[in-house]
Amino acid sequence: MKENLKPLMILFGFVGSVVLVFFIETTYLLDEKHEAETSVPVKAIKESMNNSIGDPGEIKEVFEDFEKLEEGANPELRHIFTYGSIKVAATKENTRGKGYSGSRAIKVTWTAEHNFGGWGKGIGHFYRIDKENDYLNFFVLYPSGNDDLLKIVLQDDDNGNGSYEEDKDDAWFSEIPLKASPEWQLFSIPVKELKDQTSGGDGTLNIAEGEGNLITFLFEFPRSGEYTKEKVWYFDHVNLTKGKIPVGKDITDIPVSMSNLYK
Repeated sequence: MKENLKPLMILFGFVGSVVLVFFIETTYLLDEKHEAETSVPVKAIKESMNNSIGDPGEIKEVFEDFEKLEEGANPELRHIFTYGSIKVAATKENTRGKGYSGSRAIKVTWTAEHNFGGWGKGIGHFYRIDKENDYLNFFVLYPSGNDDLLKIVLQDDDNGNGSYEEDKDDAWFSEIPLKASPEWQLFSIPVKELKDQTSGGDGTLNIAEGEGNLITFLFEFPRSGEYTKEKVWYFDHVNLTKGKIPVGKDITDIPVSMSNLYK
């Protein structure tokens, strides 16, 4: 009996080794693919921790910078979705061709078909978010209109089933007042200031592998009842930083100390 078990044990050991190697290689390739799909050299930036202009900062993750989308392309190719009265399109409009701005942004238009709407992106990738030190950042150009209000939401898959369920998962949000301006505006939110809008989940901001998983980020428009048709916003470079985001002379510029990373 023992002699019969020995070949089986060898076989199972071999299969287990193959599966482990496959998992490691797949994880490595996914991380490489994730980094390659952004215009920002995240790995290089992680090696440049000093911001010569402001406080030290490190870009940990670029959730979306839209650079891989052609003019007018369907953003669904990047797992970007809309609902309600929002439509989106990749655009070169108002971009600066350098720094955080790059040559693509996303143009968000209100269609007035419904009295609600929003847009977001499905993430499907593990991130480690440090509640005490990380900042959630994004750029908005709101060229005209009355004072507005944005709401950004991070959906946290606490039960690990790969989908967001309001009664079982957390959703962390912040509301940001927005005034019309012909210039890009940078919003930088300390993660520790995000609030939980659900009664489900574990009530703890613990987005990390093996704990909670970041399912999506969403932008919602709480004052949508006041909007008129064809109202427009532009969004760019949604990212996560350790400490304050490093910027240059202009908010869409990068620090001189990091300029070689964006050539």
